[in-house]
Amino acid sequence: MELAIIDKKLAMDSRDIAKLTHKLHKNVIRDIRNMMEKLANSKLDSFDGSKLGCPKGIEEKVYYNSQNKPQPYYLLDYSNTITLLTGYSVELRKAVVDRWIYLENHYRIERQKSIETRNTFTETLSEHGYTKQHEYIQTTNQMKKSLDIKHKKKEMTTRELDEVAASEALAKVLLHDEEGFNEVNPVCVTAAEIVANAKKKRISA
Repeated sequence: MELAIIDKKLAMDSRDIAKLTHKLHKNVIRDIRNMMEKLANSKLDSFDGSKLGCPKGIEEKVYYNSQNKPQPYYLLDYSNTITLLTGYSVELRKAVVDRWIYLENHYRIERQKSIETRNTFTETLSEHGYTKQHEYIQTTNQMKKSLDIKHKKKEMTTRELDEVAASEALAKVLLHDEEGFNEVNPVCVTAAEIVANAKKKRISA
């Protein structure tokens, strides 16, 4: 369970809301859609009908279930999460809010750790002969590609931040006498591939 990011804001997964409130996910989806309909009818400034018929701060996504069938889910920012919960009991509202606060604090901690790790990794690359900005950028982009991360660091989830940090830490361990972009870059990409493969094995296990 973690917070995602939509429109540069933290957001909670409707599947996690279902778990926290002990409701069927299909019922949470029903509640979200009812809420969106009411928001649309209210003609509030926050409604943006051009975006999947969703208000700002809500995004509709798709995941694949155990039968590999596409299923909808939603990401809701804090405001819309709280709006959804107004119809739930006090106990359920508190469970979701407490979890949000915990995940938000965890996200901030992980972002700070990621920045520190990144600074150390940049120093390591410099020590191994990186001198040009495009060398750092290309290595970063290739490592992200190996991890199947498509967005910028400020938009990454805590899990993605952990994967990047693990790749950078492993690259530091694997680097020995390599010097310059042509020798160092393949080691960094290999480190990211190792982390990506480990993740795939864990998911398939």
